[in-house]
Amino acid sequence: MTVSGGTCSHSIRVVEDDAYRDRDVPDGSLDDDGVWHCPHDARERRSEAPDAEVSRDGGAELCLFHAPIETKRDAEVAEAFAAAVGGDTDSDTDLADRRRTEFVDAEFGELRWPEGGVVGDADDEAPIYLSHATFDGGVAFEGARFARGAFFTGATITGRANFSGATFEGDTRFNGVTFREDAAFDHTRFEEEVRSGGVTFEGEADFYRAAFEADLNLKYATFAGKATFWKATIDETVRFNDAEFRPLDDGVHELQELDLTNANFTDATLRDVNLEASGLIQAKLFGTDLRGARLYGAVLTDSRIDDDTRFLGPPGAARFSLGGLVRFWHKPRCAYDPSYDGETVGEDTADQRNRAKSTYRSIGEVARAASRPALQSLCFVNRQDIHRRAHRDELSRGLDHASADSDTGGHSADGDAGGHSAGGDAAGAPSTRGRLTEGTRNALFRTVKLFQWLRAELSRWTLLYGESPWRIIATGLTIIVGFALLYPLGGLVPNAGAAVTYATIADDPRLFFDSVYFSTLTFTTLGMGDYQPIGIARVLMSVQTSLGAITVALLVFVFGRRAAR
Repeated sequence: MTVSGGTCSHSIRVVEDDAYRDRDVPDGSLDDDGVWHCPHDARERRSEAPDAEVSRDGGAELCLFHAPIETKRDAEVAEAFAAAVGGDTDSDTDLADRRRTEFVDAEFGELRWPEGGVVGDADDEAPIYLSHATFDGGVAFEGARFARGAFFTGATITGRANFSGATFEGDTRFNGVTFREDAAFDHTRFEEEVRSGGVTFEGEADFYRAAFEADLNLKYATFAGKATFWKATIDETVRFNDAEFRPLDDGVHELQELDLTNANFTDATLRDVNLEASGLIQAKLFGTDLRGARLYGAVLTDSRIDDDTRFLGPPGAARFSLGGLVRFWHKPRCAYDPSYDGETVGEDTADQRNRAKSTYRSIGEVARAASRPALQSLCFVNRQDIHRRAHRDELSRGLDHASADSDTGGHSADGDAGGHSAGGDAAGAPSTRGRLTEGTRNALFRTVKLFQWLRAELSRWTLLYGESPWRIIATGLTIIVGFALLYPLGGLVPNAGAAVTYATIADDPRLFFDSVYFSTLTFTTLGMGDYQPIGIARVLMSVQTSLGAITVALLVFVFGRRAAR
């Protein structure tokens, strides 16, 4: 097949260069050797710039679009581009048709389009190919209407890209495009599928209130600067497979309040991403890294996860802690948790703690539905830790003035007892009765919080809020050894042999194991009857029997809880 070209000598051998693929050029535009030839004519030589049209590939002449940027004016190139894409659609020659659509590997400085202007002709169905083009001064298509498809595949836009308010009526491709500076797509409407796989945004990417009326493909996309999709509408499927939202030094990526139903985030990195109030119903989160993401109010119903999905911990943290003690003290947490290892979202307030608890509950429900008991357990433990710390803080602060006044119905000294206003009461000072009532209520409040805090601490250390059978076993062993050390206080008298007391143990240390033996039988309520406690040892035996029964019951409860999961 012979494909005609213009007098421009620029050509690309697609079959030999991996940077160029068949999809980067129109179908049927390659010759028999797999070479694409530029359809445009070379510029006429000008005596004042004899080398302006000389190619870097052997001295051949180049068209205006492929000539080096320093040899042409931006306005001249923009005018030529407008004339080309809006050329005569009635032409019956293949070359004329190609000139309206093919700008592959072109070099632009700054390409500015008249605001609100139309790019291309709706009567021409062929898309505009700007594949691998270079825009050293950026592009400005603010409010423009792309009446035909626009393919920017592999292009590099060095300056700012402004597509604010534009309308893309045809198929749109930004595959492999590199935006060196900010890219503005706010209020932009895409009527057909948007293919942007492998796109890189080195500056900010603004898609505020953008409308995607068909599929949005952002697989392998990289957002190095802040990405904003807030209030964007996505009518069909969105794919973020292997996309990377990098952590920001200041702020977060804005993906809140989006309908991301059935979205695909497989192996994506969503660090420092705000997903608050977004709908992630039936979203694919296999292998997704959501550490540091804000998930308060996000709907995760039927989201699909696996063991490689990570919700908790700061971005970049080690996947597993080294050793059980380190893991115990530094459990991974969500970004709202006051004990979060990274930069916590907001202040340590009751509202913030409620956000953390709500987030843990949502993640825990997803983990339960996906049969991920370890993640479900961790979320439950973190939620209980928040309750425990809240009890501790309330105990240290006590009942403040505002709470006391509120609880007593707002009675002040000058309004109490029928409006008495004599002496210090008239000045607003609290009465003796008021001070006594406030002090009493504060004492009762602290007593309740002390009980709640001690109960939470005991639950945490002995059974990890019902999540760890190993802690219960360790607690049981501690009770056995502890009581074995105490029994010699009163003594244990065997049916035959020496009594077990501190004095006899000092003479024969092996007798301590007899105390351990008796403590074990008492803890398990077996009671062989070969030892008789005397004195205070009888009281200790009663206490240990009760503790043993409670501990065994708790162990059965925890194992049953884990089996139910």
